[in-house]
Amino acid sequence: MWTQKKKLSSRQKLAANLLVFGLKITQVAKILRVRRETIWAWKKQPRFMALVGKLQAETDAYIRRLTMPRMRKVMELLEDMLDSSNSRKAIFAVDTLLRLNGLLPPKR
Repeated sequence: MWTQKKKLSSRQKLAANLLVFGLKITQVAKILRVRRETIWAWKKQPRFMALVGKLQAETDAYIRRLTMPRMRKVMELLEDMLDSSNSRKAIFAVDTLLRLNGLLPPKR
């Protein structure tokens, strides 16, 4: 089994961040002025992928912290709409809840 003993380079750390931000391998390679194969090779390194995973988890946690207070308000509004005597509001609320839970495809 191959093990990596040296630390990740600043370029590898930047590549990990760019991948977490959603850039494609070809875009990352272009920004860093390396070949795509270099990025693929880095992705095979456990230390590199551990950093990608850590950064993704941190990003996900940050987004949850930002959106949770708003989501609570949204859910309260949807609950009020569900209880509404206005059938259009109730149907909109049901449709929205189903889409949020992945039970209906997103609107285009």
